[in-house]
Amino acid sequence: MKKIIFFAVLMLASAGIQPLPAFAAPASSGLKEGVSSLLIPGWGQYQNGEFQTRSGKIKSGTMIAIEIAAIATTAAVGGVAGYPSIWAGIGLFILNHVWSSMDAFMNAGQEPGVALGTQAPQDKVNTF
Repeated sequence: MKKIIFFAVLMLASAGIQPLPAFAAPASSGLKEGVSSLLIPGWGQYQNGEFQTRSGKIKSGTMIAIEIAAIATTAAVGGVAGYPSIWAGIGLFILNHVWSSMDAFMNAGQEPGVALGTQAPQDKVNTF
């Protein structure tokens, strides 16, 4: 058990949780955000800055709610029905992690509103 906890802490620490200053932040490749969201759904969206917009909060809240539902379903079905039925919860769990990871990876390096379709990129706005 100690090895599992140590490995989990090591992975979370190496994912990089310290944001760069805005003036020095290069465009991200998305790998860090994708891996972060693969471990904890919603974390990569937070790193992408999607919590700054209403639709980003709704999307990340949905991911967190699905995660809670998957954990509850796995525990309930696994305790009552057993092996074959437990995949209902585990499948939901896996799909949520993959969805969150792919979303964070694909939206990395974009401005939060642009990634969600709610804002024009600042360099594309006409300032006549």
